[in-house]
Amino acid sequence: MGGRIWVDSMFGKGSTFGFTARFGVAPQVPTETDIHTAQSFTGRQVLVVDDNPAMLAFIRAELERIDLHVDCYQSPDQILEQAKRRIGKHYDLLIIDALMPAMGGMELLEQLSTDDTFTNTPAVLMTSYDDTSANKLLEQQKLHALMIKPIKQSMLLQVVSNCLQGKKSSPKSVEDNGEQMVVKYSRLLGGTNWLLAEDNEINQMLAKELLE
Repeated sequence: MGGRIWVDSMFGKGSTFGFTARFGVAPQVPTETDIHTAQSFTGRQVLVVDDNPAMLAFIRAELERIDLHVDCYQSPDQILEQAKRRIGKHYDLLIIDALMPAMGGMELLEQLSTDDTFTNTPAVLMTSYDDTSANKLLEQQKLHALMIKPIKQSMLLQVVSNCLQGKKSSPKSVEDNGEQMVVKYSRLLGGTNWLLAEDNEINQMLAKELLE
């Protein structure tokens, strides 16, 4: 890292360790102003659809912390049934996982787009990799943002704030070096088998989601 490390030690008094290093410029993250702006959206309605309960719990906790109302569903069928029966309520933002067992996020968004309740609702797609199809939807203005997992608090707040202000976010505007490393190593490690030892069920689900 272009630096050095050293220690000054004196018997009976102790040791002092020191180092120097060169670091790159940190990627842009939400400022205090961005977070305060997000807090101004008190009471807005957000719909989150993801088959992973750990991800739902994380997003709900972060968004409720800034006083947003959050409805979470693990199955796209639940939302479509509500829309079919005309009992679905208006949402200010949709956050949907791209990869779900029964129906993918893009297919769900396509079906919801035919319903007046969801026609003009900003939509965010969550994906575990740099999805070409999702990027095309973003370019065609059919998505407001694309979030590449693992999703950090800063990324989530930035995207939600942008969407509720009517701003669109490109993947590059919300990615940081961590997400770029995930894309890089997913190509290198794809297909390998991993053993995870963890006694906490939530941590197991989260780790499984991140590694897969």
